[in-house]
Amino acid sequence: MRELLTTSSVRDEQWIQIEDRTLMSSTDNRVLLQLLFRLPQVSLQSVENWALPVDFLKIGENPDACRGSIYRVVGRAVRVMAITVSTEKAEQWGLEEYYRLEIIMDESQPHVVVYARSIPHGWLGIARQGGVIDTPVMAEAVFLKLGPNVGETIVPIFVASSIAWHPSQPDLALGVTESHVLLARFGMDLRLLDSVRDRQGLVAEEREGFYQLLAAVSQVDRSELFRRVKQDTELRQILDEQEYPQQRGELVALTGNAKRIVRIAIEAQDIRERLGIDHYYEINLFVDESVQLKRWVDDTEPMHYARYPVVCCARKLPPGMPEGDEINEAVRIAGFFFKLYAYETEFTNAQAGQPRQMSPLLITSEPVWYPRPSSSRSGWELVLGLGFVALVVTVWLVVWRLNRQDRRFKQTMRERKYERSQEIPWDHVLPDPEPREVGPRQERSQGD
Repeated sequence: MRELLTTSSVRDEQWIQIEDRTLMSSTDNRVLLQLLFRLPQVSLQSVENWALPVDFLKIGENPDACRGSIYRVVGRAVRVMAITVSTEKAEQWGLEEYYRLEIIMDESQPHVVVYARSIPHGWLGIARQGGVIDTPVMAEAVFLKLGPNVGETIVPIFVASSIAWHPSQPDLALGVTESHVLLARFGMDLRLLDSVRDRQGLVAEEREGFYQLLAAVSQVDRSELFRRVKQDTELRQILDEQEYPQQRGELVALTGNAKRIVRIAIEAQDIRERLGIDHYYEINLFVDESVQLKRWVDDTEPMHYARYPVVCCARKLPPGMPEGDEINEAVRIAGFFFKLYAYETEFTNAQAGQPRQMSPLLITSEPVWYPRPSSSRSGWELVLGLGFVALVVTVWLVVWRLNRQDRRFKQTMRERKYERSQEIPWDHVLPDPEPREVGPRQERSQGD
């Protein structure tokens, strides 16, 4: 980093003129402004590759050897102050103010000082009052000099392009929610959400935030997301109020029909190496909910939709889930709202003067898929179902036929009994048999 800075901005003689263990001089401030101007132009890949852990012993013993090197400062910001730049210097260096932070890295170290070109927007009110803050941060910062000692302890001074913000608990005053804390826990720099712009496509300023959010959700289990948001979110909560910055980074859940799923390869080498992701899936989802949407902020006639499209970027798909431009799969998604995304469709391209479609853009780890029964399984189920119906009908016919025969048999028996009763009149009495002698043989038979 020292070599790069020397060839592009800070000359060797300027590095040599810096004096340690003193307050910031005019020479120091000039180098500071040069660094604030140049550092945002250095690739993030180079910054990450070159950044070293802070070695207080080495910096204290030989600051000249460490000057211009880049270090990874990790700790808690305890104070932030905005410094206004004169009009002349503002035009020269392209900034109207910069910020001084005091960061505690270690209990044995009072603090280090980091000058930064940008801080999270939520801090600006505190910074312009020179206020106290208490939140976890990280800065990849160039060592400039040693400030005056605090007792016997050195106070290194660093310069950074920006401050990465990783809050550990919700903070209403700073606009930090539970969803933000979850993202920060998995490495998302919340400051990057400040660069997101609604009602347009993905732009260069949003690149790092988009991919960092994708990398963060890659580490979050899908069940954890659904545990945090048990019920589906109403789209009107996101769209009707038109206050997208307040919704940014919030966890929401939606259920609908996925009409298109395509795999997007990440070709940028720095993203693949720094964040460890090489692809994601874009899901076009339709949600059955009536909503209205303003085409611009002051739109007095918002458009009404009975069914609304949502774009979701997922790190992976459930096993076996189909992909393609023409699908129809039921899914449920728990993801983080990134922006109101504007994009072209076949419909908007075919209509003269039709504005681009605008949809909520969500980022998630993996959707829940409700698969349709397979065709082979459906065929067997149909055959078995028809067979069961045929069996029921057959049993019914057999029982009906047996019942019918039984009724016929009973009817026949009744008819025969009736015919016999008609052969002997009811008023006819048979005469008694005539008496006759009974001989000895008959008597013996009777006695036997």
